[in-house]
Amino acid sequence: MGLAYRSPEEFWEGCRDCLPLMVGGIPFGLTCGVMSVAAGFHLPEIILMSLLVFSGTSQFVMIMMLQSGNAVLGLVMFNVLLVNLHNLLLMASLAPHLLGLPASLRHLLCFGISDGTYAITMNRISQRGYSADYQLGSSAVQFLFWLAANIAGAFIGEYISSPLSWGLDFSITAVFIAILIPKLCDRTTLVVSAVAAVTAVIGAVCLGGKWYILLACVTGTLTGVWLEGRAKNAD
Repeated sequence: MGLAYRSPEEFWEGCRDCLPLMVGGIPFGLTCGVMSVAAGFHLPEIILMSLLVFSGTSQFVMIMMLQSGNAVLGLVMFNVLLVNLHNLLLMASLAPHLLGLPASLRHLLCFGISDGTYAITMNRISQRGYSADYQLGSSAVQFLFWLAANIAGAFIGEYISSPLSWGLDFSITAVFIAILIPKLCDRTTLVVSAVAAVTAVIGAVCLGGKWYILLACVTGTLTGVWLEGRAKNAD
């Protein structure tokens, strides 16, 4: 299966390739820290939340629900799980590459998955195959930057009320576009991307919350499976 495991070179390569994603991730982390302080969280609580949750959108949802003052813990946990549910699909697509790895490493890779680390990991797979160390390195960089940005946001929250108002949040979108465009090189990827995009837009307009993310993931995945199945049958 071509797995690279315990390779420092691959680990540092993953760290390096993840750095551009942090340009867009830092403003989100700062904002999360600022909002946490505004919601009444103390620094140790902010650090603990960032360490245990490691999902920007989920932390925003948690903060807003707790800030409302009438959120039930079970409901908060359910919404955090719902928002982060699409990560199950991301890891499901990587599952064949994880066979043979120690259980502890598989769990660590699952915990550290995000849209960004998944994108650059898939990019690496298309070029040279899968490397657990590469994925681990990219996750480690994002994890450390996210934690540092949350802490920085907690410290300077009184001076920066809304970092996203600077427009820096679009930088992370630009990075994803730069990663995606070179991959649109055949009919299957073009159709899957188009179906997922249309589904996401329609879902965002018609559905509440973040259901459109999961819906777009499922629709795109099923479309890809169907198209690849047709191609194999045609052969």
